[in-house]
Amino acid sequence: MKIQSVAPIGCVANLCTNTNNVAELFPDIDIRTVTLSSVFRFPLTREILMAFGLCTANKKNILYLLNSSPSKAVMIFPGGNKEYHLSHPGNVYTIVKNRKGFIRLALESGSSLVPVFSFGEQNIFDTLEFKSPVLIGLNKLFYKCTRGSLTYVWGRGCFQDNYGILPHRRPITTVVGKPIEVPKVENPPAELVDEYHEKFFKALIDLFEEYKYNYDEAGDEAQLVMV
Repeated sequence: MKIQSVAPIGCVANLCTNTNNVAELFPDIDIRTVTLSSVFRFPLTREILMAFGLCTANKKNILYLLNSSPSKAVMIFPGGNKEYHLSHPGNVYTIVKNRKGFIRLALESGSSLVPVFSFGEQNIFDTLEFKSPVLIGLNKLFYKCTRGSLTYVWGRGCFQDNYGILPHRRPITTVVGKPIEVPKVENPPAELVDEYHEKFFKALIDLFEEYKYNYDEAGDEAQLVMV
């Protein structure tokens, strides 16, 4: 599981391709990423995402992948659209804590939970934060109709660094925590889901605190905020 940003380039580049020798770091593990179904509705987007091995983030697909082979690992962004809109450049990382569906799926399939965090990922694009009630209302309506969300982001161009659709040239460092072993339970009770939910987020916070001094230029000022 990884927190969501405007563009999860860190997970795609560092874990879903072999750019940084992930096959040697995690041998015999086939990492697949799931994302919102709405992004598959745009022209050519579906083909591009599928070429990178992405698929729709629904229960059926995730359980199929996890149960198809012991070597399968699924990258999930449980914060979804809400976390996407809370992501802005800076040293404050925001994560939505109340999502528990991915914990239930891990229990149903007996799959280990692995905390993953990418430092610097939220700085590769500038974002326009919606503050107007009208824009917020339009965004909610758009989400209700399409399950997608409106946002305005910009990065750099091909020949200049001020404006464009390309991400800024800024480092992204992805750190992977220790797997949390999970029992296989067909219908996990709420108490068990809550137990592993707390274990997971404690591990994620510990991972962030351990590595923020190395990989976030803000060091001690870098914060992980739960909402």
